Amino acid sequence: MRTFEEFLKQGVVKERRKDEARFRDLIEGAEKRKSIMEKYLPLNEETAVKITEECYDIIREVLEAKFAKEGYKTYSHEAVVSYLTNLGFSKDEVMFLDRLREIRNGTRYYGKRVNLEYAKKVKEFLSSIYPKLKKVVC
Repeated sequence: MRTFEEFLKQGVVKERRKDEARFRDLIEGAEKRKSIMEKYLPLNEETAVKITEECYDIIREVLEAKFAKEGYKTYSHEAVVSYLTNLGFSKDEVMFLDRLREIRNGTRYYGKRVNLEYAKKVKEFLSSIYPKLKKVVC
């Protein structure tokens, strides 16, 4: 995976005006998405794909909020994931999220499936990373 600095140098990430309102909206959206998922979406074979996608989108939304707060803009999910390294997350956490990005892309655009065990791992990953992510971002 390329570094965040490489994405910036290549113009994949652009520097913009810091956007505090967008930051707040994205954090609020991630919180709401997480709350709804936890309240209304039980983890089972039928919901495995949806929970996997939701977990990824929650993390991505918080990272995009950080981008807005810091004055960055990108349409590249890979660049957003690579930014975790700059926030002090471990290589294993970054690699897990990058793999999740690829899998979510497959479920969203190619009809790929995920099994219940993988969805459980993703949900556990969200539970472990979300508090750290919120602490660093907010």
